[in-house]
Amino acid sequence: MATTHTVLLAEIREELGSPSTAIISDAQITRRMNWSYYELITRYRHPEIEATATITTVDGTQTYATPTRYWYTQYMRDETNNRVLLYKPLQWILAQDTDTKGPPQYHTRQGATNLLYPTPNAVYVITHYHTARPLELASTPTSTVFDGLEWDEIVTWGAVWRCHQMLGQNDQMIHARNIWRTLVGSMPETEVMMAEGSAQIIPMMSASPIPGNLAGPTV
Repeated sequence: MATTHTVLLAEIREELGSPSTAIISDAQITRRMNWSYYELITRYRHPEIEATATITTVDGTQTYATPTRYWYTQYMRDETNNRVLLYKPLQWILAQDTDTKGPPQYHTRQGATNLLYPTPNAVYVITHYHTARPLELASTPTSTVFDGLEWDEIVTWGAVWRCHQMLGQNDQMIHARNIWRTLVGSMPETEVMMAEGSAQIIPMMSASPIPGNLAGPTV
């Protein structure tokens, strides 16, 4: 079950020894809560934030808006022609002749738009598999995206050690960080997802941040 910002805030303050807001404010704790939260999201793949969007191409149009709260692409699939589009770096796409038209074979991103190549010459339905960026945790309230409480515990202790660090409480910081490291080390690392049509294995849970060019199969 996802945990709300309000609950996490109370748990973090309690683990800190219930200091007053004059010593450490809710805003200061929340900032460190979000640092811990996004570190966890970028370090591991979470199915809860996997999403799809449909691109319906227009004859002669190469660019299409990225989905709402888009973070990064996993891969794109041309449903009309039953095939996966290959990822190419932006520089490669921009170097091609935009007058070349046909069924799209390649994709890349430029700012808030997806670029397809060749420029579509007809209507094609393309499914965009991507990861959506979660909202920051705040008192609105928002909740974590995780289904499992074990992830929320890591967020809590990641925030606790950062709060101790801010307060100059080095012994407590080291103790809390060791707890956090133990919890992180207990998470599974073997679950993988294979992008369809690709030999690339995309880690579901990796010990290092997700690379920025993780955009599906390439050639």
